[in-house]
Amino acid sequence: MIDRMRRLAKLSLWFCVAFLAWRCSENFEGTREQLTLTEIKLALATAYATTDLIKSIDSTSGSYLVSFEQQAPIDIPERMVEEVIIDSARWLATFVFKDQSRQPANFIGELKIGHDDVSVNPYLTCPLTALATFTTPVEGRFRIIVKGKDPSGISIAKEFHQVSNKHRLPILGLYEDHMNEVEFAFLDALGNLRCSKTMLLRTGPLQNKPQLEIEVLQNSLPADYGGLYVVSNICAGFDQATELRWIYSSERGGFFGKLRNGNFAVADFDQTKFYEVTVLGQLVRTYVVRNRLHHEIYEMPNGNFLAATYSPPGPPLEDRLVEISRESGTVVKEWDLNTILDPSRVTLPDCQPSDWLHINAAYYDENDNSIVISGRSQCVVVKFDYQTGAIRWILANPNGWGPSFTPYLLKPVDLKGNSIDVASTDFWSYGQHSIHRTPDGNLLMYDNGDYRGFYDTPLAPRESYSRIVEYKINEQDMTVELVWEFNNNKAVFTRFTGSTQFLNETRLAGYASMSENTPRVAEVTKDNDVVYEATINRGKASYYRIQKVDIYAGVGE
Repeated sequence: MIDRMRRLAKLSLWFCVAFLAWRCSENFEGTREQLTLTEIKLALATAYATTDLIKSIDSTSGSYLVSFEQQAPIDIPERMVEEVIIDSARWLATFVFKDQSRQPANFIGELKIGHDDVSVNPYLTCPLTALATFTTPVEGRFRIIVKGKDPSGISIAKEFHQVSNKHRLPILGLYEDHMNEVEFAFLDALGNLRCSKTMLLRTGPLQNKPQLEIEVLQNSLPADYGGLYVVSNICAGFDQATELRWIYSSERGGFFGKLRNGNFAVADFDQTKFYEVTVLGQLVRTYVVRNRLHHEIYEMPNGNFLAATYSPPGPPLEDRLVEISRESGTVVKEWDLNTILDPSRVTLPDCQPSDWLHINAAYYDENDNSIVISGRSQCVVVKFDYQTGAIRWILANPNGWGPSFTPYLLKPVDLKGNSIDVASTDFWSYGQHSIHRTPDGNLLMYDNGDYRGFYDTPLAPRESYSRIVEYKINEQDMTVELVWEFNNNKAVFTRFTGSTQFLNETRLAGYASMSENTPRVAEVTKDNDVVYEATINRGKASYYRIQKVDIYAGVGE
């Protein structure tokens, strides 16, 4: 009964709005009779009830012309009005009529956001962030813009979708040691601008600032914000203009990536635990990893985490994977790769004898309930069943496998599906890192090229070239096709580490370990056009991964 009454009341209100819109539009054209006092009060009451704010009240020719955000303007004769009481603090205009009746309506006022409402570095771990907490007289939502600090600077904006009069807004992308210009744009529920205010937020110099010598080699990206390049080990992100715009300064460890809720995962340097942390630096939860953590933390579709661990008693046996519950922090499933692959297969020459697999990446494929892992030591990527651990396929050079694994080896084919001989080509990946499933189901990875060709030629030289490569796998026919690669003219080589990333229009290559021309990051199109390339502390440091991150992704959604 109550629900029925509510529906009827809502229907009645919309009927009134429609009627008034027709009457007001006629009145606005100046060809119809004036609204009655009852109709005027109803129009103001409707605006008040639906948070349709008054944009202006103009006194002309013996009347008040009242314009709204949504409904048509109304004309109120001055002879009907005793006075209009303005309450600026509450954004409230109260019309007192000659019959002594009153009708309030909200208007667009001035934002009263002060420095007491904004806290820079609120959790003392992300000094280039701030948190604004305040209320507005009426409900609405906000767009935050941190302005670029010079004409070539990159502005970082975020439009929040929650409609409320209580606001808690993270401000991300501030510049270090700078008077930052931040715009607060107050919007209606549809995203139309009501009013705005610009504040200046001061940040100080960073304490224990990491070394960041960035040299841009090429940049044809649009001048607007498209994400930050985040270096894992130092938990710091810079924009395409080389400006540091986000940093996590806690000693908790390395950045492993953004989570879907806008937080990020960071691993402890002692490899015993990892943390979920907000982009403002607030610690959400600590996860303890038995047998220690290494190389991978991956967020599953169900919210749990895949984590790469060691077999007991610990290093260097990097051959186990566990699923950790997001809610309880306990291990809910475990895979021992000793029982799935062949620990006796020959490894790359630079591997420790007991580090037979060296898991360095993993992901869950929800399309068929399976796990895919990368094992650097054996230059293998394998897919196995989530429940049983049964192998689905093996992507690796076919040499060195026993007969029980041969049926699972993917066979190279060309574009037409014809078998091809790849013995004298660079078809296979060597010492690979960072595997990803692309939206169209392909497999993207960072191919280090360490001892490239080793399984065909055991005396193959260590140094080669590194690339990002994409394979198309046909699981029914058990075939694999190399469909795309970017090798940077075979001019860059990293023995260890490295990353790749599938972006909307581009792919990212993170040459993370140190050489004479690395670390560096390259962003390329599917046509192999380099749209951005930069070196990062070239020849001075090694990192694990370099990722491009929209620092606001998932925040406030």
